[in-house]
Amino acid sequence: MKDYTRIARKITIVLFLSQSLSSAGFIAAFTVNALVGVDLSGQPAMAGVPGAVYVLGQAFGALVWGLSMERIGRRGGLALAAAAASLAPLILAIWWQAAGRQITAPPQP
Repeated sequence: MKDYTRIARKITIVLFLSQSLSSAGFIAAFTVNALVGVDLSGQPAMAGVPGAVYVLGQAFGALVWGLSMERIGRRGGLALAAAAASLAPLILAIWWQAAGRQITAPPQP
């Protein structure tokens, strides 16, 4: 006989910890994005632009993935997302090479 109370408690702890780490990461990324926006543009008024683009990208992505999962199902949508995430570095590398840049290791200190 399984102890469902112990299993439920374990799942709750894991979900709580993962959501806590995710929230902390989001807060850190949003803070760093603002600093990068000011640093790249040189204007304090541009601090919110990277965060706004980040949130708009999430909203647009949620809409696209939601509609695709409605059409092809959850399993197909997750498989498509995994394939897209796997192909993204390859596409970036091809674009980087086409732009005439070299992919090299960072300089050693």
